[in-house]
Amino acid sequence: AISVVFLLIFQGVGSLHAQLKARGWIEELSAAAVRFDADNALITVSIQTSDEGWKHQDDITRALFDTIALIRDKGVDAWRYQEQAEISDLAFRFQQRQSPLTFAYTTSPALQIYPVRDVLVAPYLMEHYDAKLIDRYLDALRPDNLLLEVSGPKVETDAVEKWFQVPYAQAPLK
Repeated sequence: AISVVFLLIFQGVGSLHAQLKARGWIEELSAAAVRFDADNALITVSIQTSDEGWKHQDDITRALFDTIALIRDKGVDAWRYQEQAEISDLAFRFQQRQSPLTFAYTTSPALQIYPVRDVLVAPYLMEHYDAKLIDRYLDALRPDNLLLEVSGPKVETDAVEKWFQVPYAQAPLK
């Protein structure tokens, strides 16, 4: 999943970021893989649109899935995986200090996923290139498996959340 995320946030020539930025549609694009437990994970893509991009939400979503399709068609090369593994190793070795409370808060959920001896390093490990597993992740990244969240002052709503009184709307993706 991390290899896919790395390709989605790439900012070089021809990238999703470069295309959307050139059109003036985005301010920022980021992505992350979040693992909840041994069987469930989520890949999030966060796109902060410009005022012009706000008008092109469907085009931006289409461009995202076109990029995912391109990655799926070409595959993730082993050298790209290895490059990301080296970056991940550096991120582990040179991570910033954090308060004990933050450390406990961010590390404790990993105890449900990893053996205690691996809990500190496991989220950073990328030891084995597995093209079939990467393809499996890519196959799950499709419009019918998407939860699209749009937030901003111009969002039309038709309901109010019970506990926090936040206005929202829910609709299937077009």
